Amino acid sequence: FPNSKMKDVKGASEDDANLLVLIIDTNPFMWTKSAESPSGLSLDNALCQLLVFINAHLALKHDNKLAVIASHVGISKFLYPATNAVQVTNNSDSEQSKDTNMYQTFRAVNNQVTAGVRTLMQDAPTLETYPDKGSSMIASALSMALCYVNRVLRTDNVGHIKPRILIVSVSSDSPYQYIGIMNCIFSAQKASIPIDVCKVYGEDTVFLQQAAHITEGVYLKLASPQGFLQYLMITFLPDHYSRKYLCLPGQEHVDYRAACFCHKKIVDVGYVCSVCLSKQNLI
Repeated sequence: FPNSKMKDVKGASEDDANLLVLIIDTNPFMWTKSAESPSGLSLDNALCQLLVFINAHLALKHDNKLAVIASHVGISKFLYPATNAVQVTNNSDSEQSKDTNMYQTFRAVNNQVTAGVRTLMQDAPTLETYPDKGSSMIASALSMALCYVNRVLRTDNVGHIKPRILIVSVSSDSPYQYIGIMNCIFSAQKASIPIDVCKVYGEDTVFLQQAAHITEGVYLKLASPQGFLQYLMITFLPDHYSRKYLCLPGQEHVDYRAACFCHKKIVDVGYVCSVCLSKQNLI
């Protein structure tokens, strides 16, 4: 039936546009450790491969949409669409006139994301004394992503935009962000927005494992970070509709530990208040 619209159980259709909100963990200290590890990946190489992935997402369908957010140390900000997009694009056009054959949207995204990351990295030396430099502002970035998704969906009168969030993580968990992250997770679950997580470096993160499991997303810790692009294209490029027909990686074990409200530590056993559900350490 050529005129019929194929839909899956969640209402996703092959004709739907896809909104991808990409959250990039740009913690400079953790990326340095990643680059120095035996099979590590530097931020420069990862960014180049992420841009290829972004271009592939935009090329899949002409009405696919994109937003890129940087989760940095102490701050999170939009890289694309950027508030100074016109200025960045014009400057890049004069510097990279040799790329006149590149699709204009690809070039605009590449220039804005690269310029935004470069600006964040210039401030890295001032973060040496930051108290929690081993983590990034994931809670803030998730909040910004959900707000952006809500704004885009308000303009979609026919319901043909299917949003999803992809987090590229290298940092460890920050128990101080536990409440904010969990609020974002349950908001995404209520709105049927899957949160995918690509763990490039470091140990598994408790909160992001829960985010992927609760929202029915994909959590993948890279066994070989040097194959970053292949993981992105095979695992995280498929949209809602395509995932129904694919065998994507699953989570055999999910760490459901929580952070206590008193010491801000991830605990195995603790007291839970029956009124406010706050958790207290046994110590």
